[in-house]
Amino acid sequence: DASVSLRPSIESTFQAALDHAVVAQTHSVATLVPAISPEGRIAAQEKLAGLPFVIVPYAKPGLPLTQEILARVTPSTRIVILQNHGLICCGASVEEVADHLAEVERRLSMGARHVSDHAPSAPPAAGFDWANETWLANDTRASTLAISGSYYPDHVVFLGPALPKADHIGTPPAILCSGEGVLLRSQATSSQKAMLKCLSDVLSRLPEEWSAEAIGDAAEAELLNWDAEKYRQAL
Repeated sequence: DASVSLRPSIESTFQAALDHAVVAQTHSVATLVPAISPEGRIAAQEKLAGLPFVIVPYAKPGLPLTQEILARVTPSTRIVILQNHGLICCGASVEEVADHLAEVERRLSMGARHVSDHAPSAPPAAGFDWANETWLANDTRASTLAISGSYYPDHVVFLGPALPKADHIGTPPAILCSGEGVLLRSQATSSQKAMLKCLSDVLSRLPEEWSAEAIGDAAEAELLNWDAEKYRQAL
């Protein structure tokens, strides 16, 4: 239809290709915590034992991810853990899918360790406010992970690669000031604020004995230079 200029979601391919009446995808914190960690994925295999699930390696969203999913699912698969990405549940009805989602959340859920939310005493830089996620800058491990890479696509799409330690020409929405706090640009969108909270939620639940595996520079570049993402942001 030439009168319609909108495009379908980049993830419509797997929604259509999975042979189920209902297909739901989330980027839940409970799933992301083990999904970004080699040790976590081993733990997830154990925690989800008995459920019809598969774990799919990271791939660029869209057709590459769909191909990875289709290469691994079987007719009995109802749950798909997407490495460094999220969760798909599918089935014959909304009720069935909701049950799968709830069971995965229940089994994978991990409590957050106590973190300090004490705001910095110094005033924020011009054009910024101190974010609620200040603890990220004052916890050695969390700070190192936050500036070392991006762990799932939405972080890259909304916040850029990792968390920068200084402002730059790309006008990053959030900046980690080591030992002080996290600066959040005053005009940050609700999505950017949500993704910063997501990073805090994930890292506060990541066990000390688990490592975190970033998606890497090449995967970040694919997302940042992607025509489909530039189109979505332009909307």
